[in-house]
Amino acid sequence: MRQLDSNDYARYAKQISLSEIGAAGQLKLKNAKVLCIGAGGLGTPLLQYLTAAGVGRIGIIDHDVVELSNLQRQIIYRHNDIGKFKVTAAKNNLQDLNPSICFDIYAEKFASHHVRSIIAEYDIVADCTDHLANRYLVNEVCVELDKPFVFAGITRYHGQCMFFHGKSGPCFNCMFPENLAVAILPDCNAAGVLGVLPGILGTMQANMILQYILQLQRHGTGQLFTLDILDFALQRYQVTQDPECQICIYGRRTCNDEAITPEQLNRKLHLHENFLLLDVRSPAEHAVGHLGGKLIPLPELSQRLDELNPELPVIIYCHSGQRSQAAVKILQQHQFKSVAYLQGGLASCQHVCAIIRP
Repeated sequence: MRQLDSNDYARYAKQISLSEIGAAGQLKLKNAKVLCIGAGGLGTPLLQYLTAAGVGRIGIIDHDVVELSNLQRQIIYRHNDIGKFKVTAAKNNLQDLNPSICFDIYAEKFASHHVRSIIAEYDIVADCTDHLANRYLVNEVCVELDKPFVFAGITRYHGQCMFFHGKSGPCFNCMFPENLAVAILPDCNAAGVLGVLPGILGTMQANMILQYILQLQRHGTGQLFTLDILDFALQRYQVTQDPECQICIYGRRTCNDEAITPEQLNRKLHLHENFLLLDVRSPAEHAVGHLGGKLIPLPELSQRLDELNPELPVIIYCHSGQRSQAAVKILQQHQFKSVAYLQGGLASCQHVCAIIRP
């Protein structure tokens, strides 16, 4: 176990002076291990506060690079970080904030074949991803390994946050059943978001993690917090465990036969295979860049099915994969024979597939 030194007492004096924390609490922080999945709008403020608070070991998973559009809400990054891997830029900036922290960085996609071994290394997980499939994967593995994790979701002016206790209490799938989630959970990439919102929700996640490490939690199991920043309405809801939840009872295989990877799609395109590529984003998103094929925005899909051939294989894409999964269900309900979606959406294939731009 690592011990506190003179620099720790000086750096964390304001925390140590709190009677509920003291030197013993600071020592808990120094020996804690937190994994942050996603170094975007939620992850970056969380990382800054955990680093400043003295959490001794922090893992960061993100395969994206910093883009100009990120700087509106991901304020850990600077203009000269554009083009760098987020995990690398985040680590460099966080080490400037607190050089005593140990950072593990994973510049790779969060995938089922290695996720268990990574999560197993940490005490608690912060789910800061904006990818719906990843949220269910985090939930499944954390339930299996009995690891606590903190979830947050954001869109426009609204956010939600919840602490999950591994095998104790409800899981993410109890609250948002996977077969209904595409209709329940909004996609911030499609709806937009005010930059301060992820800062607030990411800070709420950091607070929950610090409370857990310091054993200061005062909210009970299964409490969902929602925030509307236009009128500062913070609500608390009690979520109960679903007695029929397949994750809580049995666990579930994480791979999805309906998903194809960017590499698989690229191969199909180069082989000129016979299929329809369907973009279900908005016309404005399509105009910025697309993969070709046909454009039918998701809200219009049910009314425009007569434009599609149910005998022809369809591969659907959007920005992140969330709207595509909803579109898959619509086509399957109307007896389309072969339907798949692009895993990770257009955002995941920037360096794999040729994107048509104006």
